[in-house]
Amino acid sequence: MARTELAATLALLTCAFAATAQERGAYIGFGFGHSRMQADVGAIDAAARRLGFASATTTADETDTAWKLNLGHRYNRHFAVEAGYTDFGRFSLGTATTGPVASAAGEIRGHALSLDAIGIAPVNDRFSVFGKVGVQHWNLSANSVALSGGVPTTAVSSARGNDWKIGLGAQYDFSRKVAVRFEWERFVNVGDSANTGRGNIDVLAIGVQYKF
Repeated sequence: MARTELAATLALLTCAFAATAQERGAYIGFGFGHSRMQADVGAIDAAARRLGFASATTTADETDTAWKLNLGHRYNRHFAVEAGYTDFGRFSLGTATTGPVASAAGEIRGHALSLDAIGIAPVNDRFSVFGKVGVQHWNLSANSVALSGGVPTTAVSSARGNDWKIGLGAQYDFSRKVAVRFEWERFVNVGDSANTGRGNIDVLAIGVQYKF
């Protein structure tokens, strides 16, 4: 093999090794965006009727601002594992009843810890799309005030549990160290139907990733 051919081969091997090394390693990220709770207002109304009220109507403010932190490790071009913390923000519910006339208003706050497996599909050297599936440990707290016959009653409840989650997203690498990510995640079956209400929570977020 001529010296020029050997030099070219070594240069190609060096570039290939450098590209592979860039695709591996740890990263940390921060993101913020929009959260939406899918409140089951029908179940709340049904529960009020079972308590003896003639009718019940529940309305919900199901959206707020969410933020998240994540720490991950990319093992190769197509696979990563990621741990995360997501703050869902706060949501509000209000119920009005007849027979007798009463009203209740409440606020729900929550967060989740998660662990995801991520499948990555590079589109080119800088842009990629991905899907994720994982498990979550959620925690919700609810504060409510009920008014019946002019007498207020305050109640505080909380619930926690485990379930699964899914997500889709895209990432653009500005450099070897910094990338921007846009993603949607669904946290499934968050909450307790007996205390805080139960439903899915969707989070749509944009964030920055820093690679070590």
